[in-house]
Amino acid sequence: MEDFPLSIARKLGADTTFKAQDSALDALSGTYDVCFEASGSTGGMTTCLHAVAPGGTIVHVGFLGQNEVPYPVNAMIIRKEVSVHGSLRAYQEFPLAARLVESGKLNLTPLITATYPLEKVEEAILVASDKTRSMKVVLTGPAE
Repeated sequence: MEDFPLSIARKLGADTTFKAQDSALDALSGTYDVCFEASGSTGGMTTCLHAVAPGGTIVHVGFLGQNEVPYPVNAMIIRKEVSVHGSLRAYQEFPLAARLVESGKLNLTPLITATYPLEKVEEAILVASDKTRSMKVVLTGPAE
């Protein structure tokens, strides 16, 4: 993961963020009650498994690129008695999310890196694809 998305996560309230290969993670093994894996990478998944405390919870939000990945069920899930949950963004959450944004309880401004008119879609896609400087890019068009 790049530094830029991690800095945004901290702005949004994350207590701690790490890159999957960060050597500081060794000292944190088994210390977190809840870990969210949002990168969609096997490195991030492994980091969560090591960081979660016995009896803790892991929530997989990131969508891995392949359907089947090695998962150390015996060593990390059963022995540590960890609960694992998946969370796929789905239509059921949109009304709640919209209410939270509208009420001001959820500020998404730090996630929006840039806004482009629909006519500049190619430029917007190029900016959005550069994860070293971009989180979410919004396209705007005429209201219907």
